[in-house]
Amino acid sequence: MTANMTQPNIINDKACIKGIFTLGKPLQATKMMYIAFKNQVATLDDIIHTNLKELRKKEKEVVIKEWTAHAGIDTLGIPQYIIVHMGQLYAVSTTTRPLWHALIV
Repeated sequence: MTANMTQPNIINDKACIKGIFTLGKPLQATKMMYIAFKNQVATLDDIIHTNLKELRKKEKEVVIKEWTAHAGIDTLGIPQYIIVHMGQLYAVSTTTRPLWHALIV
């Protein structure tokens, strides 16, 4: 379900909350900084393909999320952004006692 102004997503114990951040290609940087960014894209691509091969050998299901993006409508050349999807930010406690109870006991 997609959230909007009239039907927001509710964060409750069943919600899976993850963080996403983006690394952008440096603006007005030195030539070496541009090269370093391009090398990161290539290195991450190699890591992803290596991990995919290993997971497929183990017959694990693989879901690939878009991890690069281009600025604007020009999609040619090296992407300007690296998108990082983080793991789940929190989990529901399996104990029935509140956390403060452990501090008192």
